[in-house]
Amino acid sequence: LAVRVADSVLSERPRRTWHLDAWTFAIDGGEARPAALQDWRQDPALVHARGPGVYTHRFELTDPDPGARYLLDVGLVQGTAAVSVNDQAIGRASVPPFLLDLGRALRAGDNEIRIELLAPLRNHFVGRALAGDAHYSHMKGYEHRLAAAGLIGPVSIVEVDGR
Repeated sequence: LAVRVADSVLSERPRRTWHLDAWTFAIDGGEARPAALQDWRQDPALVHARGPGVYTHRFELTDPDPGARYLLDVGLVQGTAAVSVNDQAIGRASVPPFLLDLGRALRAGDNEIRIELLAPLRNHFVGRALAGDAHYSHMKGYEHRLAAAGLIGPVSIVEVDGR
């Protein structure tokens, strides 16, 4: 059998890297707005949100190498993230390392990455308890122990050896 180098090892020796900084964000089908990648606990409007929260980034890939592989490193994810590129499902990122092979979905020129995130349920349940929902009243005790949530990043695409 051929030995294959793990994607996490390859990502440490990229040929090229694109840092994806300019994101838009929408929650629960709302209007997309420019957003920084951060823990939802830092935003009063998101602290008890379940989602889905949808992060979108558009970028241009110039001079792709047909012999290379392209990996999406989503950095740190707190929750479960479903990733698509150019409307093609790529996979889920819910456990480290948060790396996904972009495969044939990536193309020369304009591309769009969409990351749909569901936050851990604890914060949502606490929010329901604080809003007076009797079914979740036992969660009030967790008000000051909320879980990290959101796409924290940093997010990048790395071009690695295709062999």
